[in-house]
Amino acid sequence: MILSKRLQAIANQVPSCKTMADIGTDHGILPIYLCLNHRINQAYACDIAPKSLNKAIEKIKKYHLEKQITPLLGDGMKMLPQSVESIVIAGMGGHLMTKILNESPHFHPHLILQANTHMEMVRMWLMENQYVIVDESIVFEKKQYYEIIHAKKTNESIFYDDFALKYGPILMQKKDPIWLQKYHQLLITYTNIDRQLQQSQKKDVKLLQKIEEIKKIMQD
Repeated sequence: MILSKRLQAIANQVPSCKTMADIGTDHGILPIYLCLNHRINQAYACDIAPKSLNKAIEKIKKYHLEKQITPLLGDGMKMLPQSVESIVIAGMGGHLMTKILNESPHFHPHLILQANTHMEMVRMWLMENQYVIVDESIVFEKKQYYEIIHAKKTNESIFYDDFALKYGPILMQKKDPIWLQKYHQLLITYTNIDRQLQQSQKKDVKLLQKIEEIKKIMQD
Protein backbone atom coordinates (compact mmCIF):
# COMPACT_ATOMS: atom_id res chain seq x y z
CA MET A 1 0.00 0.00 0.00
CA ILE A 2 1.44 3.37 -1.07
CA LEU A 3 0.39 6.44 0.91
CA SER A 4 0.26 10.08 -0.10
CA LYS A 5 3.13 12.26 1.17
CA ARG A 6 0.91 13.69 3.90
CA LEU A 7 -0.38 10.33 5.14
CA GLN A 8 3.11 8.80 4.98
CA ALA A 9 4.48 11.64 7.11
CA ILE A 10 1.68 11.05 9.62
CA ALA A 11 2.31 7.29 9.62
CA ASN A 12 6.01 7.90 10.24
CA GLN A 13 5.18 9.75 13.46
CA VAL A 14 3.03 6.97 14.93
CA PRO A 15 5.12 4.99 17.44
CA SER A 16 5.02 1.21 17.42
CA CYS A 17 2.34 0.30 19.95
CA LYS A 18 -0.46 -2.11 20.81
CA THR A 19 -3.40 0.20 20.10
CA MET A 20 -4.03 3.37 18.12
CA ALA A 21 -7.08 5.30 16.96
CA ASP A 22 -7.55 7.33 13.81
CA ILE A 23 -10.09 10.13 14.33
CA GLY A 24 -11.85 11.11 11.11
CA THR A 25 -10.48 7.98 9.46
CA ASP A 26 -12.32 8.49 6.14
CA HIS A 27 -11.37 5.34 4.16
CA GLY A 28 -9.39 3.78 7.02
CA ILE A 29 -6.19 3.89 5.00
CA LEU A 30 -3.87 4.90 7.87
CA PRO A 31 -4.79 2.13 10.37
CA ILE A 32 -4.79 -0.41 7.54
CA TYR A 33 -1.27 0.66 6.51
CA LEU A 34 0.00 0.53 10.11
CA CYS A 35 -1.46 -2.95 10.65
CA LEU A 36 -0.11 -4.30 7.37
CA ASN A 37 3.35 -3.01 8.29
CA HIS A 38 3.15 -4.53 11.79
CA ARG A 39 3.51 -1.15 13.50
CA ILE A 40 0.40 -1.67 15.64
CA ASN A 41 -1.58 -4.65 16.92
CA GLN A 42 -5.05 -3.13 17.19
CA ALA A 43 -6.70 0.00 15.83
CA TYR A 44 -9.93 1.96 16.01
CA ALA A 45 -11.08 3.60 12.78
CA CYS A 46 -13.37 6.41 13.93
CA ASP A 47 -15.60 8.69 11.89
CA ILE A 48 -18.70 10.78 12.47
CA ALA A 49 -19.98 10.22 8.91
CA PRO A 50 -21.66 6.84 8.20
CA LYS A 51 -20.71 6.94 4.49
CA SER A 52 -17.02 7.47 5.26
CA LEU A 53 -17.04 4.75 7.90
CA ASN A 54 -18.72 2.30 5.51
CA LYS A 55 -15.93 2.93 3.00
CA ALA A 56 -13.41 2.19 5.75
CA ILE A 57 -15.25 -1.03 6.65
CA GLU A 58 -15.09 -2.16 3.01
CA LYS A 59 -11.33 -1.56 2.90
CA ILE A 60 -10.80 -3.30 6.24
CA LYS A 61 -12.59 -6.37 4.87
CA LYS A 62 -10.62 -6.18 1.63
CA TYR A 63 -7.36 -6.54 3.58
CA HIS A 64 -8.86 -9.13 6.00
CA LEU A 65 -8.14 -6.96 9.04
CA GLU A 66 -11.52 -7.29 10.78
CA LYS A 67 -9.87 -8.84 13.86
CA GLN A 68 -7.39 -5.98 14.19
CA ILE A 69 -9.31 -2.85 13.20
CA THR A 70 -12.55 -1.87 14.92
CA PRO A 71 -14.70 0.70 13.08
CA LEU A 72 -16.45 3.18 15.38
CA LEU A 73 -19.19 5.61 14.39
CA GLY A 74 -19.18 8.64 16.64
CA ASP A 75 -18.05 12.14 17.47
CA GLY A 76 -14.36 12.66 18.15
CA MET A 77 -12.65 10.60 20.86
CA LYS A 78 -15.59 10.20 23.23
CA MET A 79 -16.18 6.50 22.52
CA LEU A 80 -12.54 5.40 22.87
CA PRO A 81 -11.27 3.36 25.84
CA GLN A 82 -8.52 4.92 27.95
CA SER A 83 -6.17 2.07 27.00
CA VAL A 84 -5.61 3.47 23.47
CA GLU A 85 -1.95 4.49 23.37
CA SER A 86 -1.73 6.65 20.25
CA ILE A 87 -4.31 8.99 18.76
CA VAL A 88 -4.11 10.41 15.23
CA ILE A 89 -6.18 13.49 14.38
CA ALA A 90 -5.49 14.89 10.93
CA GLY A 91 -6.93 16.77 7.99
CA MET A 92 -9.04 19.33 9.84
CA GLY A 93 -8.73 22.86 11.19
CA GLY A 94 -7.07 23.68 14.50
CA HIS A 95 -10.32 24.95 16.05
CA LEU A 96 -12.11 21.64 15.48
CA MET A 97 -9.04 19.66 16.53
CA THR A 98 -8.72 21.39 19.90
CA LYS A 99 -12.48 21.03 20.42
CA ILE A 100 -12.17 17.26 19.91
CA LEU A 101 -9.19 17.13 22.28
CA ASN A 102 -11.04 19.14 24.94
CA GLU A 103 -14.08 16.86 24.75
CA SER A 104 -12.07 13.66 25.18
CA PRO A 105 -12.77 11.94 28.53
CA HIS A 106 -9.17 10.69 28.71
CA PHE A 107 -5.60 11.84 28.15
CA HIS A 108 -3.79 9.37 25.88
CA PRO A 109 0.03 8.86 25.93
CA HIS A 110 0.73 9.89 22.32
CA LEU A 111 -0.96 12.40 20.03
CA ILE A 112 -0.11 12.68 16.33
CA LEU A 113 -1.71 15.85 15.01
CA GLN A 114 -1.92 17.48 11.59
CA ALA A 115 -4.11 20.56 11.42
CA ASN A 116 -4.74 22.33 8.12
CA THR A 117 -4.99 25.67 9.94
CA HIS A 118 -4.16 27.25 13.34
CA MET A 119 -1.21 25.03 14.28
CA GLU A 120 -0.27 27.67 16.86
CA MET A 121 -3.57 26.98 18.66
CA VAL A 122 -2.86 23.24 18.62
CA ARG A 123 0.62 23.73 20.11
CA MET A 124 -0.88 26.01 22.77
CA TRP A 125 -3.36 23.28 23.73
CA LEU A 126 -0.52 20.76 24.02
CA MET A 127 1.47 23.11 26.25
CA GLU A 128 -1.51 23.85 28.50
CA ASN A 129 -2.30 20.14 28.88
CA GLN A 130 1.26 18.98 29.66
CA TYR A 131 2.10 17.39 26.33
CA VAL A 132 5.69 17.78 25.19
CA ILE A 133 6.33 17.94 21.45
CA VAL A 134 8.86 15.18 20.76
CA ASP A 135 8.96 15.47 16.98
CA GLU A 136 7.62 17.52 14.08
CA SER A 137 7.78 17.10 10.32
CA ILE A 138 6.57 19.00 7.28
CA VAL A 139 5.59 17.96 3.74
CA PHE A 140 4.48 19.82 0.62
CA GLU A 141 1.68 18.19 -1.36
CA LYS A 142 -0.91 19.53 -3.83
CA LYS A 143 0.31 23.12 -3.40
CA GLN A 144 -0.16 22.91 0.38
CA TYR A 145 2.25 22.68 3.32
CA TYR A 146 1.34 20.24 6.08
CA GLU A 147 2.98 20.19 9.51
CA ILE A 148 2.73 17.05 11.65
CA ILE A 149 3.26 16.97 15.41
CA HIS A 150 4.04 14.01 17.66
CA ALA A 151 3.37 14.93 21.29
CA LYS A 152 3.79 12.84 24.43
CA LYS A 153 1.90 13.22 27.72
CA THR A 154 3.93 14.22 30.77
CA ASN A 155 3.17 15.20 34.35
CA GLU A 156 5.35 18.30 34.12
CA SER A 157 4.72 21.90 33.14
CA ILE A 158 5.60 22.62 29.52
CA PHE A 159 6.54 26.04 28.16
CA TYR A 160 6.90 27.17 24.56
CA ASP A 161 7.57 30.79 23.66
CA ASP A 162 5.62 32.64 20.96
CA PHE A 163 8.10 31.66 18.24
CA ALA A 164 7.92 27.96 19.15
CA LEU A 165 4.12 28.02 19.22
CA LYS A 166 3.91 29.73 15.86
CA TYR A 167 6.72 28.06 13.91
CA GLY A 168 7.20 24.76 15.75
CA PRO A 169 9.93 24.10 18.37
CA ILE A 170 11.34 21.04 16.57
CA LEU A 171 10.85 22.44 13.06
CA MET A 172 12.87 25.53 14.03
CA GLN A 173 15.70 23.29 15.25
CA LYS A 174 15.64 20.95 12.25
CA LYS A 175 15.56 23.69 9.59
CA ASP A 176 14.02 21.16 7.19
CA PRO A 177 14.45 22.26 3.53
CA ILE A 178 10.67 22.17 3.02
CA TRP A 179 10.13 24.29 6.14
CA LEU A 180 12.76 26.78 4.90
CA GLN A 181 11.09 26.80 1.48
CA LYS A 182 7.72 27.59 3.07
CA TYR A 183 9.01 30.64 4.91
CA HIS A 184 11.29 31.75 2.09
CA GLN A 185 8.23 31.93 -0.18
CA LEU A 186 6.28 33.75 2.53
CA LEU A 187 9.14 36.21 2.97
CA ILE A 188 9.14 36.98 -0.77
CA THR A 189 5.37 37.53 -0.70
CA TYR A 190 5.50 39.85 2.32
CA THR A 191 8.49 41.76 0.93
CA ASN A 192 6.69 42.35 -2.37
CA ILE A 193 3.62 43.64 -0.53
CA ASP A 194 5.80 45.96 1.54
CA ARG A 195 7.48 47.27 -1.62
CA GLN A 196 4.09 48.05 -3.15
CA LEU A 197 3.02 49.84 0.01
CA GLN A 198 6.20 51.93 0.00
CA GLN A 199 5.47 53.01 -3.56
CA SER A 200 2.09 54.24 -2.32
CA GLN A 201 3.85 55.90 0.63
CA LYS A 202 2.10 53.57 3.05
CA LYS A 203 3.43 51.51 5.93
CA ASP A 204 2.14 48.33 7.57
CA VAL A 205 3.82 47.87 10.95
CA LYS A 206 2.46 44.34 11.47
CA LEU A 207 3.70 43.30 8.02
CA LEU A 208 7.18 44.64 8.80
CA GLN A 209 7.15 42.72 12.08
CA LYS A 210 6.27 39.51 10.20
CA ILE A 211 9.14 40.09 7.76
CA GLU A 212 11.66 40.56 10.58
CA GLU A 213 10.24 37.57 12.45
CA ILE A 214 10.66 35.24 9.47
CA LYS A 215 14.19 36.52 8.84
CA LYS A 216 15.04 35.79 12.47
CA ILE A 217 13.72 32.20 12.55
CA MET A 218 15.44 31.36 9.26
CA GLN A 219 18.80 32.67 10.47
CA ASP A 220 18.79 31.44 14.09
